[in-house]
Amino acid sequence: MEKHLDRNDFRTTHAVIPAKFTLPVNKKPAKPPVSEPLVNKPTKHVIHRAMEWEEMLNTGEAASLAQIARENGISRARVSQIMNLLKLPADVKEFLARLQDPMEIQRYSERRLRKNLLGKTTVIRLTT
Repeated sequence: MEKHLDRNDFRTTHAVIPAKFTLPVNKKPAKPPVSEPLVNKPTKHVIHRAMEWEEMLNTGEAASLAQIARENGISRARVSQIMNLLKLPADVKEFLARLQDPMEIQRYSERRLRKNLLGKTTVIRLTT
């Protein structure tokens, strides 16, 4: 005898969910002009900012790191990270201040220095 299956014999639940989909138009995004770089390359090391901010604090032009952060549109934590570069030895600060090549500036970025130098006793070889 053949058994007839009805909807109640299956343990699958079906649901209809209303949704609206917009299909993209086949337009390619505009490419930037060849003359413009894709990445902003730094022209001077961020230690220059730290030195400027330190001068602002010393002269009273800025009352606090929080004020500097507000005026520059960055977080207070980021200002502290940049200011911590001033804790580096004098010869390292001078080396960073002399950097002019964008690739070298990126090589000695604040983030890399923070990971490798700040808070540690480390011997490094500075080369350009």
